[in-house]
Amino acid sequence: MDMSASSSDTNECSICLSDIKPQTKSVISKCLHEFCFSCIRKWSEGNAICPLCLQNFTEILHNIRSDNDYDTYEVTRPALTEQGSDHDKFFFPMALICLPNSPQMIAFSFISSSEMEDASDDVLPDPTAVTLQRQNYDTPDATRPACAARRLFNRRERGETSVNLDGPPVNYSTSNISTLSYNPTLNGRTINNSMCINTTLINPTSNSLTINNSTYNSLISDNSASINSTSNNAIINNLTHNNQRLYISTSNNQTFNNPTHNNPTFNNSPLNNLTFYNSTYNNPTFNNSTFNNLAYNISTFDNSTSNNPTFNNSTSNNQTFNNLTYNNLTFNNSLPNNSTYNNPTSINNSTYKNPTFNISTSNNPTCNNSPLNNTTFDNSTYNNPTSNNSIYDNSTFNNLAYNILTLNNSTFNNSTSNNQTFNNSIYNNSTFNNLAYNILTLNNSTFNNLTFNNSTSNNQTFNNSTYNNPTSNNQTIHNLTFNNSTFNNSLSNNSTYNNPTSINPILDNSTNKNPTFNISTYNNPTSNNPTFNNSPLNNPTFYNSTYNNPTSNNSIYNNSTFNNSAYNILTLNNSTSNNPTFINSTSNNQTFNNSTCNNQTQASKPI
Repeated sequence: MDMSASSSDTNECSICLSDIKPQTKSVISKCLHEFCFSCIRKWSEGNAICPLCLQNFTEILHNIRSDNDYDTYEVTRPALTEQGSDHDKFFFPMALICLPNSPQMIAFSFISSSEMEDASDDVLPDPTAVTLQRQNYDTPDATRPACAARRLFNRRERGETSVNLDGPPVNYSTSNISTLSYNPTLNGRTINNSMCINTTLINPTSNSLTINNSTYNSLISDNSASINSTSNNAIINNLTHNNQRLYISTSNNQTFNNPTHNNPTFNNSPLNNLTFYNSTYNNPTFNNSTFNNLAYNISTFDNSTSNNPTFNNSTSNNQTFNNLTYNNLTFNNSLPNNSTYNNPTSINNSTYKNPTFNISTSNNPTCNNSPLNNTTFDNSTYNNPTSNNSIYDNSTFNNLAYNILTLNNSTFNNSTSNNQTFNNSIYNNSTFNNLAYNILTLNNSTFNNLTFNNSTSNNQTFNNSTYNNPTSNNQTIHNLTFNNSTFNNSLSNNSTYNNPTSINPILDNSTNKNPTFNISTYNNPTSNNPTFNNSPLNNPTFYNSTYNNPTSNNSIYNNSTFNNSAYNILTLNNSTSNNPTFINSTSNNQTFNNSTCNNQTQASKPI
């Protein structure tokens, strides 16, 4: 379709969609497209490009009343042109693309027909050519027909910000965002996607609300995320609650070589969220770095996480360091019926210099969970202080943990395997204000031990300091501890420090069916007690059985045991059984500066 015909025959301005009055008619000198003078003048202030054919122009011919006026400018009349060039054809883009928001772009308003009448006073009586002072105007991404231009005018009239599609990464600030409720996401599939070499930085998110959203029956698999950097992002004062995530499968995804650092997360409240029946498996995570992140003043409560299997995931070569976590509250959460198994956490993972303190965890039941066949080895955990934390009113029961291997860690080179711990109830316990630091535990093997059907309840352990204690090269193997009850005990204000214990094998021992209850132990310092040189001299303690011994209603308090040395002792093949000890009081006793050495106890008969 001929462009000159579309403008002149219909006598309609392609910008304002109004009839062009003879006294306001203007023409672009290069392409001879006709518009209202006020319209094309406003348009050229923003970008001197024809809105129909996208040709740059430097002159506007206005006050065109007849074809003779074209002769005044010594240009070819539109009626004498041929069919026109390719630039004279309409091109309708697939989507409206906004102009870049640059200093050269000047916002303009849509000019109505009534404004055209008022603007007629500005028209010169004779034809006049206006030469534009060209600037470095940005070229739009696609042509805009008249209807698109009119929508653009209206959008800019309302003050809408243009979109940068091709520029460099922009730092955005997202605040006071309200995510509307009841937005279900279901039956979604995210597969075979790759995210790499992306940078997300200086993006604060605050005061946002995410509520009552449901995500379920989604598949996330075979995706790769690598070489992405997330740093210097703040997440604060956000509320996430009453959301559901269920029946989601996350599998065969890779996450590696992604640094996450310098991201503070604080004052966020997730509550009343439900996560269940989700599967996470076959996802390797390796070569990632997480450091210099701050998480504090976070409240997590009234959430339920249940029936979520996590298995066949690999975590390796990751570093977590210099992170601070404190003043966080976790309570009234339920974590039942979750399975975690066949997940190796292995090979050169380092966790260090991460302080965790002033954290309260309460009223969280953990039950019917099965962690099994998990491997943790060649990992380093060091220089991480944990202090001033409160853990109370929690229930842990009906959990099965077995076939777990922990080895070559620092605490390192330790093997813990083939252990069962289940049907235990631990509740109403408070453990706080404890300091444990500068402790070395290495080259120890603890395996093939069974601990089950034990109840530990209503116990308090607090204000204890355990530090500067090396424990090394010890083996504890083939021990059975079961059907024991320990409850209503208080242990407080105890200090245990500067005690070396090294190179002692303890093996093939059985401890079973021993109830211990209603015992109070408090204000007992135990200090400066070395126990050493037992195992290098072939002094094992093994084949001992201790069982069916009730100990109850005892009070042990205000005792001091310190500066004792016990070494080179052989104790073997002894049986102690069926001995009740109860309703005894031991108090205000001191035992100190005693030495027990070079003693042998062997081949004793049962009492």
